[in-house]
Amino acid sequence: MNLQPNSDEVQIIDAVASFMAEQLPVSRYRDLTEGAAQLTPEEWQKVVDLGWIGLGLEEQHGGLGCSVVEEILMFREVGRQVGPLALLGSVIGARVAALAGQSELRDSILSGKERVAIAIPAEVSMSAASRLDGAIQLFGTDSACYAVLVDQNGAVLFETDSLLLSKVPCLERHLSLATATLKQHTAIAYVEGALDPVAVRLTILASAMQVGGAEATRDMSVAYAKERQQFGQLIGSFQAIKHICADMAVRCEEACTQLFYSSLCLRDRGIVEARREIAATAFLAARAGIENAAANIQVHGGIGMTAELAAHWYLKRAHVLDQVIGNSRRQLDLLVI
Repeated sequence: MNLQPNSDEVQIIDAVASFMAEQLPVSRYRDLTEGAAQLTPEEWQKVVDLGWIGLGLEEQHGGLGCSVVEEILMFREVGRQVGPLALLGSVIGARVAALAGQSELRDSILSGKERVAIAIPAEVSMSAASRLDGAIQLFGTDSACYAVLVDQNGAVLFETDSLLLSKVPCLERHLSLATATLKQHTAIAYVEGALDPVAVRLTILASAMQVGGAEATRDMSVAYAKERQQFGQLIGSFQAIKHICADMAVRCEEACTQLFYSSLCLRDRGIVEARREIAATAFLAARAGIENAAANIQVHGGIGMTAELAAHWYLKRAHVLDQVIGNSRRQLDLLVI
């Protein structure tokens, strides 16, 4: 199995990387005021116009018809710049709406008119597709009227307007976070896990963002070690710094390789064989994202803890993504069953 991207996939990587670096670089967070959203309406529309929301959606549903392989390559580059979490919610939400036959809602999401928040279940039952009960957390509710909730049984889309949302501070201060309790709440769209493994897709796409962040912090650390001097010499000449950077590189390599392999398994061999591989991907990607972000701060020393540097945004996003996939330790449980 060839894990290297082909020429068409390299074009996708280059196009997404170029747009993110020019239009939505991680440095933008430094200039955002308290309470500002991650994206302005104009920035969101630029993302929508590129067709990223429907990249992995079949052409019959209004998408571009690419596979999960192309999707993970896109999200890897988005994660490299701590890109908008709203993109992940809308990609999954559009897929649920499409597969459930909700064409108007699907088109509204694909056009960017409606955004989709990501709901994290605490004690939610999806045994009855039309009614939901239990406590949830929601990322991105300020700009979304819908939310997507997934588990191994299936995925649902539901409206958030009628919910009593309790806003709470988020680790990423420009990402809205709220809690709510569902009481016989009606789902607008429901997709059984047997029809399409939406939960697995959410996991692998979030893991791709983790890998992108891990690679970005590795590169930040290496670049800083090449220019920062102490005691009259570059800090990269000290063994302690070399070992930290080497460990970061190893974590990136194992997580990225596993990400590519699991996406190819999902595309070519189906969910039965891919499920365990994606669980392994989620664990390795979360470890790489969190530990590399922390190591990057350490390499930068005192300045690494300040708002002046982008390093802390990667650490915060890595922890948020770990919650989105249901905590990496749960993924580890799937590997030992």
